[in-house]
Amino acid sequence: MRTPTSSPRRDLLELVALAEFLVRSGQQGAAMAATERLADALLAYYHRLPCTAPPEAARVRRDALRLWAEVRLLTDRLRLGPVRRPPALRRKVEALLLSETLAAAPAVP
Repeated sequence: MRTPTSSPRRDLLELVALAEFLVRSGQQGAAMAATERLADALLAYYHRLPCTAPPEAARVRRDALRLWAEVRLLTDRLRLGPVRRPPALRRKVEALLLSETLAAAPAVP
C-alpha cells in the first residue's frame, strides 16, 4: 500500500476502507489479512507519535493503542469465522486522525 508519495495517514484510511469492505462482504481470508495489515499500520502510527507530549497528544496515543487492540481482536474473531457485527473502524480511524490534528494545532486565546 505504501508508495514513495503516500502519507501514513492516507495509508491508514486506505487500509481501513479495504478491511471494512472485505469484512462486510464476507471474504474472511482476505479480511483477516487486511485487518492484520491495518493493525501493523496502527502500531507503526502509534510508535511515530511523540512519547513526551501534552495531555492532548497523550490521549491520541492511548486512542491509537485502543484502536490497534480492537483491530487485533477483530482479526482473532475472523480466524474463528464470519463476523456478524463488525465495528465501525473507518469512523474510529478518522476520529483518531482528526484528534491528532486538533492536538497538534496551537491553542487560540
